[in-house]
Amino acid sequence: DLRQRPLPVLRDDLLRRAENTAAWDQVLRRCLPEALAKHCGLVSWDDGKLLFQASSPVWKNKLRLHGREILDCANAAGLHAREIRIRINPSMPEHD
Repeated sequence: DLRQRPLPVLRDDLLRRAENTAAWDQVLRRCLPEALAKHCGLVSWDDGKLLFQASSPVWKNKLRLHGREILDCANAAGLHAREIRIRINPSMPEHD
């Protein structure tokens, strides 16, 4: 239960999780065409599910078309994934 954990431990866990997510995001976006990689990003993963965000419905659909490649890339890199979910976030900043 999260309420039983000291605040500094929770903070450290959250920071570690954010750093891991950012690292996996970079790995997975390298598997995509450059234009697409600029408009999407990994938000989280849990229990074999990757949650991505895309900046528009168009980029969401393009990302979905690369779903198999993303799963193959994730599994080859050691992140065991079997499903991709994508949400739209119009305020998402463009990646370099």
